[in-house]
Amino acid sequence: HELSLYFDGDGNLTVVNNDHFYTGHSRDGASCSMVKDGRAYPFTQFDLMRNRPDVILRNLGADPSLIEVARLLREDRLRKMSFDDSDLAGEGDLPEITFEDDLPLSTTENRLSFAVRASDAGTVLDRIMVYSNGVPVNGPQGVDVSGENTHEWEGKISVPLLAGTNQIEISAVNRRGVSSFAESVSISSQAELESTLYVVALGVNEYRQSEHNLNVAAKDAEDVVQFFADASGQGWGAVETLCLTNEEVTKQSISRVAEFFSQADPHDGAILFLAGHGLLDDSYDYYFATSEIDFENPGDTGGVKFEELELVLSRCAALRKLGLIDTCHAGELDEGMLAEASSLLEANGVRATGFPKPRGKQNQKIVGARDREL
Repeated sequence: HELSLYFDGDGNLTVVNNDHFYTGHSRDGASCSMVKDGRAYPFTQFDLMRNRPDVILRNLGADPSLIEVARLLREDRLRKMSFDDSDLAGEGDLPEITFEDDLPLSTTENRLSFAVRASDAGTVLDRIMVYSNGVPVNGPQGVDVSGENTHEWEGKISVPLLAGTNQIEISAVNRRGVSSFAESVSISSQAELESTLYVVALGVNEYRQSEHNLNVAAKDAEDVVQFFADASGQGWGAVETLCLTNEEVTKQSISRVAEFFSQADPHDGAILFLAGHGLLDDSYDYYFATSEIDFENPGDTGGVKFEELELVLSRCAALRKLGLIDTCHAGELDEGMLAEASSLLEANGVRATGFPKPRGKQNQKIVGARDREL
């Protein structure tokens, strides 16, 4: 296979094969686009269908176990989005979406409601995605319209506004996972609201299976809480904290975290920090280890899946939120596995077209298998 390498202005790499499958970070259309019928489309329009790290790794002749990791993670992504490969088959036109109301450039309100219309002549609509300053207002799955089995949808959307500039973006996704071009509008809100920062930190040194004990995870959690507590009045009207350590950190305590975050309003902020052990099961699913975890069977006893943690944050109403996970397996594949995949370009005689690395970008980053977009 012939592979093309593209770097965007930030030095992020995208690898594309001659079947138009790709992997990487640079998919916003800044450095390259897909062309169909003489029209250029950003990579994001076909991301569920064409973003295939497993295919690119196979083209590279990577180790089968690495390919399998990428394949399983892609299946996991489709599952969470309620798609499977049969939904993504075939080609067709893109859905379309429009604002149906004339929207103000500025307002004194802290919420905006407006009508939208979406359509797709060839494929039924699946969901409407709504973003405010890049944050999905209705969670990562958007507004589900799949049950209506329709090619046209009209409805009202309500979006909370923060003080200052609000970039509101809407798009429609059809049953094949293809997204419309995003429509966006910038609205300034002069609403005066006092914001509260909600901070949760969980740290575990002491485990029921004590041979796995750590030294500083609990202290890290305490230090994080203290750091943000000291920031009260520095951009936030108030800072509320919840710190749980050692035996306080159980599967049941996650519901306590969710209840704490439920106090937040859209104009507030939320931070979730975790420190301790992180594990992968046989399906490469990530688990945060609570104090009661069974290290041999994290899915059965004391393990909290990444999706559960993600759900806690996505259900929090705050539009400004951050998750920090200081454990093993929380980020990307290790550097050795990434270096192995890169070296196989030359070792297996793969023909590649390269574009120069931008000046000043000395550290390039290849997307890893724990990246949540895989």
